[in-house]
Amino acid sequence: RDENFEWGIGMGGSSSFRRTTVLPLFLYNRNFNDRWGIEAALPGYVFGRYNLSQKSILLFGAEYNSDSYRMKVKQPSNGVLDYALNHSEVLGMLRLEQQIAPWIWGNVKAGYQFNFSSDFESKSVNTTSFKVEPSDGFFFQIGVFISPPDRFFQGE
Repeated sequence: RDENFEWGIGMGGSSSFRRTTVLPLFLYNRNFNDRWGIEAALPGYVFGRYNLSQKSILLFGAEYNSDSYRMKVKQPSNGVLDYALNHSEVLGMLRLEQQIAPWIWGNVKAGYQFNFSSDFESKSVNTTSFKVEPSDGFFFQIGVFISPPDRFFQGE
């Protein structure tokens, strides 16, 4: 609607070896003032935002992640074990983003990971499905990403 408030609804989809998924999405971004705001893309994440400066942003909130991997394990006696590893988690985190150069940003994330049941789903007659319960725990991550300045999109 304006530079301090945007929202949207839509659909997101993915297709993998496991299944095709279509989910409704709700986007909500709002600046309350020059320092405070909120960023949300539900059901994926919701973060409060505090702008330390034009080049430093502090975010705090929660993010949902899920992954599926296809795994084939060669066994000398049984041939091949074939699994789909399915895992999901919620991350409660604090994230600091810092501009390093005009197009380059770095981030540091720290928080607590709440794991849901992970399962190894059988994908062949030689394998047996089973579940594991990974323990919850603290995490720390460092990253670098590219983000063109706003003027790049405005044709300046």
